[in-house]
Amino acid sequence: MSKFDSFIGFPEGLLCDRPVRLRVLANESDWVVLQKASGFVGQVHPWYKNRPDVTSCIRSQIAGGKGELKRLGIGELFYICGPEPESPGPMLFAKNKGGADLLRNAFGSNLFQFTFWLIARIRTSESNLQCELPIADHTSEHRAVGSHRIGKKSITHFRRLCQGPECSLWEATTSLPRVHQVRLHASEVGLPLVGELLYSTENQESSQNQLPKRPNPGRFFKGLAILLHTLDLSRVFEGLDAITPGLPKPFEVFLKKSGLNQA
Repeated sequence: MSKFDSFIGFPEGLLCDRPVRLRVLANESDWVVLQKASGFVGQVHPWYKNRPDVTSCIRSQIAGGKGELKRLGIGELFYICGPEPESPGPMLFAKNKGGADLLRNAFGSNLFQFTFWLIARIRTSESNLQCELPIADHTSEHRAVGSHRIGKKSITHFRRLCQGPECSLWEATTSLPRVHQVRLHASEVGLPLVGELLYSTENQESSQNQLPKRPNPGRFFKGLAILLHTLDLSRVFEGLDAITPGLPKPFEVFLKKSGLNQA
């Protein structure tokens, strides 16, 4: 896998109201991985209408003959997977139709492994949790719901990495993340995420030892405290190292201030 310090730039007004550069984490003949920041949409999605997306913005720059993309061998672009707009992490793209067919088939066949890090607003004696609630789209709202009748099979494994005075750091793994799967499943197993509003529950079980009267750990962090930590493609490409871009600075600072930097 090619590793080098390279970026794809977006001028002011294209992806957002300021100039942006996305780091290239891996670049091969048929695919490329970019590091997405929180707030950016990977591809067009009905839940995030009227927001510029990375795929369309790169395609417009391909059409404009941008030299930076030519040097990276990007003449076409097909989105495969990546974190949701609320989360940072690696995004996988194919660079041609053949690569897209291969990667989409592998993704749909559960051959990728996704590892998320998330911070819950509780301390708990639990160290391992699992949720297998099937997931469907809400019929009228932009959110996911659990449904054993119409939902798609979804499994998330949660493992506690460490605890601080007010909250806990968890690893969540899955092979085929549905939109908002990890957030919904975290709520289902009693892990209220820092910054979570859409899937928050007002009354957590007392057995989880929630500390509502203590200062909110979210005071250290703006946004939703979840990120795609690692993308592992080794079951598709033998010998390939898992792609782990490192922690964004705000998340790293949050871990330190919350006493969670022992993971």
